[in-house]
Amino acid sequence: MDGTHPQHNCVAAYGWIKKGKVKELKINTGRQRLNINAAIDIEKLSAAVDYGYSINAQSTISLLKKVE
Repeated sequence: MDGTHPQHNCVAAYGWIKKGKVKELKINTGRQRLNINAAIDIEKLSAAVDYGYSINAQSTISLLKKVE
């Protein structure tokens, strides 16, 4: 079981830009966050996935009920 929060924004950490040149990097607002909580059943090789507003105790309990 694992939870993740993918980022939907570009990160200007490095790039192929000539020194001294200014380059515009188009990005989105990044205000919406995607929360994915999932578990894999090893015996059946199936996944239980839950998308929600946050990953907390209640969402984890909901995911565990799906796995049962």
